[in-house]
Amino acid sequence: MTEKFEFIDADYAAYQESGDEYVPSIVKMCRWMEVSRSGFYEWRNAPESATAKRRGELALIVQKSFDESDGTYGYRRVHTDLVAHCPLLLGLLCPSARFSAFCCGWVTIRAGVPMRP
Repeated sequence: MTEKFEFIDADYAAYQESGDEYVPSIVKMCRWMEVSRSGFYEWRNAPESATAKRRGELALIVQKSFDESDGTYGYRRVHTDLVAHCPLLLGLLCPSARFSAFCCGWVTIRAGVPMRP
């Protein structure tokens, strides 16, 4: 269901930005996708889930690794970088809470400190 809601949300935003005369309403889009309008608005107004937050943070870490390599790292090297600097991402335990916060990038990204030594 979430995929349909995301599609409706993105498509509606794209229509509005395009400047077209005809912009289908949310009601019509929900009808076309066979979802309830109330379900769409409930999904849209719901707070971000813990999984979505974690994925967002992971995306920042991956992007940071890629950017620091000047765009030369592929998925294998980015993965190696994550394993080396973010063991909690793989479910491994860090020796202390302070180290785990640092190695997983929560502190390094916000403080602007380079991830690699």
